[in-house]
Amino acid sequence: MQEVVVLGGGVGGILVADLLARRLTNEQANITVITDSDQHYFQPGQLYVPFDKIETRSLKRLVRGLLDKRANLILQRVVGLDHEDQWVKLESGKELHYDYLVIATGCALRPDLIPNLAETGHHFFSLGEAMLLRSQLKRFEGGRIVVGSASVPHKYPLGNFEFVFLLEEYLAQRGLKDVSEIVFVHPEKEPHKIESAARIIRKLFDRRGIKFFPEYRIRGVNPDEKFIVSRGGSKVTYDLLVMTPPNRGVDFLQGHPIADRDGFVRVLPRTLQVKDADYTWAIGDATNLAVSKEASAAHFEARAVAEQIEAEIRGSIPNKKKAEYRGHVVSFLETGYGEATILNYTRREQPEIALPSEGIQLLKQGYIKSYWRLLTQGLI
Repeated sequence: MQEVVVLGGGVGGILVADLLARRLTNEQANITVITDSDQHYFQPGQLYVPFDKIETRSLKRLVRGLLDKRANLILQRVVGLDHEDQWVKLESGKELHYDYLVIATGCALRPDLIPNLAETGHHFFSLGEAMLLRSQLKRFEGGRIVVGSASVPHKYPLGNFEFVFLLEEYLAQRGLKDVSEIVFVHPEKEPHKIESAARIIRKLFDRRGIKFFPEYRIRGVNPDEKFIVSRGGSKVTYDLLVMTPPNRGVDFLQGHPIADRDGFVRVLPRTLQVKDADYTWAIGDATNLAVSKEASAAHFEARAVAEQIEAEIRGSIPNKKKAEYRGHVVSFLETGYGEATILNYTRREQPEIALPSEGIQLLKQGYIKSYWRLLTQGLI
């Protein structure tokens, strides 16, 4: 019997574990998921928390309830990985051997990397922070709100744009738009690498009076005088700061031979096999792939990895089409006022994006309502 260990209880980790548990017998494989939280969070839904558009209790479920009954669950933090002798070290001191390993640990928010950002900035990339931002918005009575990203890449890259469009609608509904200003700062020249998506975002910025400061790389925050400063010395004042913190690999991957300098695991783009590590794969936000760090990418990656591991254990040849990840990503871009658009692309295909519509917004809301059922059925 082969020992398959999956690190992480997010979309990628749960999906790859469930797929393997359903395809392999007890005699073929023992599947274990290791995660440091008993809760799985629907992170895209946290976007709506600051605007009171969703019930927070609907955004989390127990990991155990999402896993196939054949999969084991260990609730502990991973503190070490020996990719040569193939063992994982847990916080308790226990060491767990594996024959096959899937790293689906996601990435860590690191506001501490920007001076004073942790103390003064807000974001919605955790449920607690999203709830705190909600209280700040309720108290907001006008002024300048600065929104942006401290660095790229980061998880849910379109989230900031969705947030700023919903924010403009929120201020208009509260009668605060005329006494408020929204400024969006971004580390790169264009808001998105897909030209048609960048074009739509820029047009909406212009139409709704949102100021866009491209190539703005934040260096620090001055909480006393309320301004952020870029690496070039440019200052932007704020009354409320909503800034996505830098993202890095999780702690045990920092400085690890299989990871880059930011702690993201180096993988082969098509197979997602970890470079210089046998029988090891990485998926989702944990990788150094130049694709969006979001749930849809983890979904497609998990399916490809499950196909490969199943074939390895069975001693068969994997289905090439199913076992390759081709950079497929599907992303919604909510634009406020009951409209949204969708991005569906691969590494080689850069499609034209449809104009925002009510129909696509309804499609997104349908996905949100069906998320838990789709995840447990392995369809997400």
